[in-house]
Amino acid sequence: MAEPPNADAWPAHVGAAAESAVASARFRPRGKDVSRIEAFFDAAFAFAVTLMVVSLQVPATYDELVDTLRGVPAFAVCFLLLFQIWLAHYTFCRRYGLADMTCIVLNCGLVFLLLVYIFPLKFLCLLTIEVLTGFGPRSSVPFYQRCPTDKLDNIFIIYGLGFALVWLLVAGLYWHAYRRRGELRLDAVETCDTLESVTRFLGLALVGLISCLLAAVFAGGRMVVIAGWAYALIGVIEFFVGWTFGRRRDRIRRAPIGATNAEAAVAPS
Repeated sequence: MAEPPNADAWPAHVGAAAESAVASARFRPRGKDVSRIEAFFDAAFAFAVTLMVVSLQVPATYDELVDTLRGVPAFAVCFLLLFQIWLAHYTFCRRYGLADMTCIVLNCGLVFLLLVYIFPLKFLCLLTIEVLTGFGPRSSVPFYQRCPTDKLDNIFIIYGLGFALVWLLVAGLYWHAYRRRGELRLDAVETCDTLESVTRFLGLALVGLISCLLAAVFAGGRMVVIAGWAYALIGVIEFFVGWTFGRRRDRIRRAPIGATNAEAAVAPS
């Protein structure tokens, strides 16, 4: 996709109009080449997918094939959740193209957490789908023995901490880009989009922490399952963040031609 024209290069009498046009354009990609940071993350993502694969062995009998396919729903849920992390990272790399030391540190932390997070993620997905639908790989050990009720609080806390830390690091990447908005020459809409991403990912991290808190409060009791339902708050956060920043973007685009990008981007709703 071709980059929108730079308003600074236009004559003075059309510079303001050009700036307004640029602010209305889509996010200009600054990372056009795959960096070593992005390649490293992609390799880790591929390895994480391998760790959660349904089975590494080709079924030898029909019963083994059916049993393998019974694990597909849990695999699909795991893959969808991991894809959200990959998409956020991919979008960051395409939008900003940053590869400084801060990005390296945050990416290394993200890769480490991703490879650790995959184990509680797969376990919880398998357990949840088996409990809710009764559909899952056959096992000689029933789910209530694999995860006794009095251990559910620990499972939710382990998963919630991993979930929160992953999204905190993703938010950190976008916050780093926001802090360097001057060097990146982000216009008002791009700055608003960056802040929206930071807010959204911090909201996701908050949901994970809320789940941990609920698991600790209701530890050992039947009400501990509320910690799992806490993730329904993600929909509320997505709606609220999208609505809030959607209004802000509309206000930026309706701002007078003489208004500065910074004023339009950070003005309160």
